[in-house]
Amino acid sequence: MGDTGVEVDEVVRARKWLMDELSEARNRSYRLPKLGRCRHVLSYAYTRNNKRELEYFSWLLSRLDLDCEIVNLAELRVRRRYGVDCWVRDSVITAFELEASSLLKITPAFLTHLRKFALSVQSAYDSLVDVEPDIFCVANDHSPAPVAFAVVAEYFGFRTVYLQHAEVSTIFPALDFDLSILRNARSRSTYKEIGYSRGDVVVATRNRSRWSSPSRFAESPRALSARDQVDVVVYPSAVVDGERYFRLIERLAANIGIDCLSVKPHPNTKVSIEEVRVDSVKIIDTIPETPHVAVCGNSAVSIELLAAGCIVFQDSCLDGLTRDYYGLVGDGVIPELPGQHLDGPFWGRWNPPNGQGMDVLSDYVSELCTVRNIYDWFEVAPAVLNLFADGASDNERVASARRRAASVRLLFESRNVECSTDDFVAPTGFQCEAAVLSLIELSSDNYLFLALIDQVPSGSCRSVLDLWVIHKLFVFRKISLRAELAKSIANLAVQYAGTSDVARWVRRTARTVLERNGHLYPPVLGGIEKVDSEYV
Repeated sequence: MGDTGVEVDEVVRARKWLMDELSEARNRSYRLPKLGRCRHVLSYAYTRNNKRELEYFSWLLSRLDLDCEIVNLAELRVRRRYGVDCWVRDSVITAFELEASSLLKITPAFLTHLRKFALSVQSAYDSLVDVEPDIFCVANDHSPAPVAFAVVAEYFGFRTVYLQHAEVSTIFPALDFDLSILRNARSRSTYKEIGYSRGDVVVATRNRSRWSSPSRFAESPRALSARDQVDVVVYPSAVVDGERYFRLIERLAANIGIDCLSVKPHPNTKVSIEEVRVDSVKIIDTIPETPHVAVCGNSAVSIELLAAGCIVFQDSCLDGLTRDYYGLVGDGVIPELPGQHLDGPFWGRWNPPNGQGMDVLSDYVSELCTVRNIYDWFEVAPAVLNLFADGASDNERVASARRRAASVRLLFESRNVECSTDDFVAPTGFQCEAAVLSLIELSSDNYLFLALIDQVPSGSCRSVLDLWVIHKLFVFRKISLRAELAKSIANLAVQYAGTSDVARWVRRTARTVLERNGHLYPPVLGGIEKVDSEYV
């Protein structure tokens, strides 16, 4: 093919190698055990990060009262075989020939990926051919094996789910699943930039326990930045630059302000971490649970660490990827490592994001309690329930979840800025009954409530949302009301003097809060006048 393409001899050699591998390579399929009576979601996940997403999905299903068990094929007993069927081999060889004609060079990685994809297609076919199709889940949309299993599952009639396990860039493929559950709003924007996405696409926080208010988000790293002694963990990416990495480790190991220096290697790293000849460096295989100072390459783990309360710096020269590959430094979310200050307390140079920086941060950290992130969370339930819907009762659950999501959106009046005091003030005479009454159904969402209470003004009650949160504060934290707050609650109840369901709920809730805190409820609204008492 001359100077503009791959030489014919090279194509022939590569084709022969691929043919031999597809005829002789050892392969496997998975034996499904006898499944119980509950519904089962089949999946394929072989890395720790992918398995973690399956655990999250299981939690999400249980939270939605979906009685399902997730079965990971990669953890089942296997059947051995050699090679692939003719239809798989011929399809892959045809794809190879078409692709080779446009390449300048046939790389080992290209051939390895084709081989892995072909073997995985055969494995998926043999594993699923006799299975009644329902739902199939993967947590990777670009590696050969999970992609092959998702494609074959779809061929057999399974509805497919994608759980995003890490940050993405525009080189990733478009979403091709019935439901994609992304990690943050930034990823959704990236996939929109990539192009068409099939199916429902939602964003769901992976934090199962609590939301973080913008005002509290920086508390942990701010405390870390003021310390003289800290723990530091280095998180190199899979394509780490060995020489740069070794120099960084040596400099950090010499810093007397670092109590403990650890390295958390990427599972697929090509550099031997054991070559680091520094006795004080610990090699760890899991992320520490306590907040620490993190030095990352171009790694998607940065956002996870940021959400966990760590101080995170990025060393863009630590690997062979494009500088600021994920755009975290350029977006002002994570600062560049101050290389000239590594001999001292460089972590003290960290500053918390604020203003526009906090707005951008909420794009990446979906558990930040902002109006958009709350909207996104309430869109998850109807999307998941719709995927599992089977019959009229399920369809009603989907419709109810959709009404609830729409109500929340209406409640906040379609604001798209982060939650501030004003975001929670509904106009007097607020008439959206569906939105207001949806608050009553949120009694189990304590994680959301705990984030909302930081955003509501403590000294006044000017809206139905204010009253709802104050009532929850009273129930969960047994607060006492100051006179000014009690007066504003009573005044709100006076404004809702009508006969609508909303008005009745406001009056009933206000009365409960006021009377149980020793304040009198307005007699004109059903309260009891007491001698020598004054209405506040």
